[in-house]
Amino acid sequence: MAAIAETGPTANGLPRCVALPVVGVGGGGLGRQRGAVIDQLLAELDRAPESLDVVLVANSRADYSALQARRLTLGMGRLDDEVLEETAAALAGRARAGQLAVFMGAWTGVAAGLPTWWGLLEALAARLGVPGGAEAMSRLSPLDAAEVLRRSAHAEATSGGSRAPGKTLGDHVAAVLGTPQRYALAHVLLAAPGREQVITTNFDDLYEKAVMAVTGSDIPVVLPDREPEDDLRRGRGWLLKLHGDARRPESIGSTGGPSSATTPPSGRSPASCRRRC
Repeated sequence: MAAIAETGPTANGLPRCVALPVVGVGGGGLGRQRGAVIDQLLAELDRAPESLDVVLVANSRADYSALQARRLTLGMGRLDDEVLEETAAALAGRARAGQLAVFMGAWTGVAAGLPTWWGLLEALAARLGVPGGAEAMSRLSPLDAAEVLRRSAHAEATSGGSRAPGKTLGDHVAAVLGTPQRYALAHVLLAAPGREQVITTNFDDLYEKAVMAVTGSDIPVVLPDREPEDDLRRGRGWLLKLHGDARRPESIGSTGGPSSATTPPSGRSPASCRRRC
């Protein structure tokens, strides 16, 4: 671990991330000594240099539960600041009561190879041949830049141009994002607690894939996708995609007038979305 830390941060200045399994409990012959292995492993990782981000990966639910329990026993779950500890405890209480919604932004998917919000706008500007390209986009607010792109896509689609005839902005967004299959660590960490209310500005489905991998089941309701009042009344979990879903390009952007910060891409009003959630 010390040798890895000596190599310094990554090219983008972030700490190096080291992932480790629960060593020795599989083919190593220590399967019946899991508790001792976990204790020793956690103690060793606790001494790892502060310049490293260390991820311990459990291969079974039993190991995962044991790791969580041992962390608490060793006091590793405690925060140094008393106010932070109280705030974390209050949030945990709300989470257990089902009163906490997780919010995800574009940076959640960056580690999985997806672009940031501005990266997506720049790629779309190049794809649509927007005058001034990325430099022109950088002088606009994200909402204004998105509106320029929407209008450019609409003009290209209806003018009979050769670049993208008939394609909507949603089609272009889906093409830029592609169909990524590997979710990031952040997706797994957010999926692991089993939160039933999740909100995201992202278009991709990597969080849904992580939920399936962690829990073995799909998210019951993805909004805005259909009319899910009965499901929501039964208390089923939901994922609200504020900007639309790349799997359904028609849900991204609008085909009418200019879009706005207060009108979801589906065309439903905020009050309508709130009633459904």
